[in-house]
Amino acid sequence: MALLPKLRIKSIPQFPASVVGGDGIEVVRDGGEYTIDLAWGEFATTGDIPADSYVLTYEPVAGTYVLVALSSVIGALVSRIEALEAAPP
Repeated sequence: MALLPKLRIKSIPQFPASVVGGDGIEVVRDGGEYTIDLAWGEFATTGDIPADSYVLTYEPVAGTYVLVALSSVIGALVSRIEALEAAPP
């Protein structure tokens, strides 16, 4: 098989002309800069934790985001608090 020739292209990449955020995502354009963030005003607030809730968290070893059941987070916190309370001063 023959080697392919080296190819160089000089171009100015164009960011898509239309950038739209989905539910809970806000896109703000200021000049040529886009900022993509959570649209905090679109999220409801509640005093109760709905059943089967999940939390998105960053896993630094793998460098990925993962969903964790909120009940697992609360259980781990309760266990840690109980261990601290049981420890001698």
